[in-house]
Amino acid sequence: MVDLFGAASFDEVVERVKKFAIEHPEEKWIKGRGWDQNKWPGKSYPTNEKSNQAFPEIPVILTRADGHAAIVNQKTPDLVEIHPGQTLTGVEIKTGTQSSQAFKPITTGDDVYWGMKVF
Repeated sequence: MVDLFGAASFDEVVERVKKFAIEHPEEKWIKGRGWDQNKWPGKSYPTNEKSNQAFPEIPVILTRADGHAAIVNQKTPDLVEIHPGQTLTGVEIKTGTQSSQAFKPITTGDDVYWGMKVF
């Protein structure tokens, strides 16, 4: 798993993930945790554009420090059911008021993720 704690920008997040991918070519799914947009200039949530460019062929899920948001690249919808008319912007947020039944499981080898919700 990629350690994203303390990253000063989403560019730094992507660079850490690139380094991890080079060091772990056997990984079929890249997972990371620890980014926090509140520590970045502008404090805005990132989009998945940069992770799409960097990782067009491998699914990437990068969970926010608190675990309540994740950014995923465009490869990830290959693993979940996307209905016509729905889009995946890259940032998915789970709030305390959402039911866990609203989240679809994603199976990646031995791992199952609950937390992908298509809005």
